[in-house]
Amino acid sequence: MRRIITAAALGGLLAAPLAAQDARAELAAAYEQNQKALHELVHGLSEAQWNYKPAPDRWSIAEIVEHITVNEQFVNELVHGGLVDMETSPEATATAEAIESQVSASLRDRSQKFQAPDFVQPTGRWAGGEEVMGAFDRARGGMIHFLGMADWDLRSKGAMHPVLQREVDAQTWAVIVVEHCKRHMEQIEEVMEADGYPSM
Repeated sequence: MRRIITAAALGGLLAAPLAAQDARAELAAAYEQNQKALHELVHGLSEAQWNYKPAPDRWSIAEIVEHITVNEQFVNELVHGGLVDMETSPEATATAEAIESQVSASLRDRSQKFQAPDFVQPTGRWAGGEEVMGAFDRARGGMIHFLGMADWDLRSKGAMHPVLQREVDAQTWAVIVVEHCKRHMEQIEEVMEADGYPSM
């Protein structure tokens, strides 16, 4: 059974709110390590392993990776689009670090279950693992590019989060992407450890 140490190896990268001047570099490093970890986790899976569902109401690895990818596409489009024109409100700036810490802690806690919004639910958008991972890499590459070109304080611009129903600054949006992916990599590991998971 393959394992990656998501909590220990990756969790420390974003264990606390990032100082503004270090945010872009630290996030880019976290993105690259996180991306590599996902590839290593799903590399070489058979079709049976890719599509195995531990229970009718639980996602397969294919569905989890599709969900991760659609979420990354959404945030990638957001940060390259309207977010760069939206100044954060004083209220959002004042609470930014607290919100970032709360969201990160919630995403790390797998005992807390969330219902994904309809627009990021898996629907079989891609034909297989190679295709969906290619889409993931393009979206993740777009986020890394965004961090490289954003020469402004990531706390200074933001947009409404459709689930949190509150204004979230660009840095918190970027942190959520990493934490969300880590959360679902742990979900993938849970599928791999489930009774009945195919050996090949």
